[in-house]
Amino acid sequence: MNEAVRVLLVDGNEATREELNRMLGSQEGVTVVGEARRGQEALAAAKKLSPEVILMLTDVGAPDRDIIDTTRAITEAQLPARLIIITENLTRYLVLAVKAGAAGVLSKNISRDDLIAAIREIHLWSPTAVPPGITPGRPRHHTVNEA
Repeated sequence: MNEAVRVLLVDGNEATREELNRMLGSQEGVTVVGEARRGQEALAAAKKLSPEVILMLTDVGAPDRDIIDTTRAITEAQLPARLIIITENLTRYLVLAVKAGAAGVLSKNISRDDLIAAIREIHLWSPTAVPPGITPGRPRHHTVNEA
């Protein structure tokens, strides 16, 4: 197998981070490189540790702005990490998170196997892939040839 996917865990609850660290640490192909509680700590850890995937869990008590602002800050820092938000409320976060730069939004009810698969898929996902015949940044247009 290729090198392990480097993951940073972000959650305000220490017990949750420890459990995720144990779960992910036992998986082949995934390495947890660090943890952060939220906000600026997550941004600093992402810059220092160079994770490839950042898992950010929303807390019931966490301010919405912190989650979205942190996502936006990581995106604006142009770090190579892809961010996945895990939440109880997909409806509340989906659009905000994607607009802020998250690569994915998952339910807290996700199974371990599905979470591992999502980490691997997001890691391999290429947002710059362009279908054949399309030039990035240029509008498509069609012409009609008359006979």
